[in-house]
Amino acid sequence: MENAKELFIRAFLEAERLDNAGLPGEDGVQWTFSERFETSMDRLIRKNNRISFSTRRTVTKSLLAAIVAVVVLFAGLMSVSATRKPILEFVKKIFPQYNEISLSENSAVPAAAPGTEYTLAELPDGYALAVYKETAHSFFSVWKNSAGEEIAFSQNPLDTSFTVDNEHKYRELEINGFPAYFTEDEAGAFLRWTDGRYWFAVNVPASAKGYIGQGTAPRLAAKERALADLPDGFVLETYEKDDLGVFSVWKNSAGEEIAFSRSPLDTSFTVDNEHRYRELTINGYEAYQNVYDRNAILLWTDGAHWYNLSVPARYQDAMFDLAESITGEKLHVQA
Repeated sequence: MENAKELFIRAFLEAERLDNAGLPGEDGVQWTFSERFETSMDRLIRKNNRISFSTRRTVTKSLLAAIVAVVVLFAGLMSVSATRKPILEFVKKIFPQYNEISLSENSAVPAAAPGTEYTLAELPDGYALAVYKETAHSFFSVWKNSAGEEIAFSQNPLDTSFTVDNEHKYRELEINGFPAYFTEDEAGAFLRWTDGRYWFAVNVPASAKGYIGQGTAPRLAAKERALADLPDGFVLETYEKDDLGVFSVWKNSAGEEIAFSRSPLDTSFTVDNEHRYRELTINGYEAYQNVYDRNAILLWTDGAHWYNLSVPARYQDAMFDLAESITGEKLHVQA
């Protein structure tokens, strides 16, 4: 990189020398600046106390070019440095009973992996999933134990605004280099924090306060969407994942296959409209089904992703149950 810069400078100076070869010598030319220019230069020099020279009304052309080159180079370096790392600033508004937290308008939100969903990697003994909800950009889960106590976890976009109770043992912390908020009372404890891409929040009962200590973020794990309750005899044979989606194939000893894929909502696709083709509505969104001699295909969306499920024809009646195992909620199908 340094060699390229030196080469550019030499080429620039040589081009300038050839271009100016027919001009009078620099000692024969004087440059007279206006009072307005002189005033501006004086202000600039006073502002930067590292520069300690006085301006003169007579300045050679080469010196002026050198000053301009240094200023342009410095400005360019500042611009590159300022854009290397996204800037995140959070605004806190204080009210009598709560604080409101929001992302400032000047913040540059870093890109997050498409469709990345996180869940609590470990839970106290005895807790089982009771509620799961998902929107296009947020996730919410509740685990419950036999005593009816609940642990709730949510994931939201970084530009989500929220409020935090500032009355009950309220503390402001730093997690992952970003602000975090912890509060507790006799009923339980609450923690909200960010990794610089998403906001996370966890709420625990009094008996599980040790799970988040005095504001210790629990360990998270990226959650994989997969089919549950597969027919007997099917084993995973193919699994592929990238930033755009997931593709999986399960196969049994007879060679039958169940295939599933998840794709971004802006994915384009074609649908066969000849072979027992049906247009459906699933949870208020369009869906499409084909039934062939050997397999049946269902294509649907939850408003956040497109899902494609292919099953052997003899399992076509069970394909909606399999689809429900992916979305985590009941599918309301209308023909």
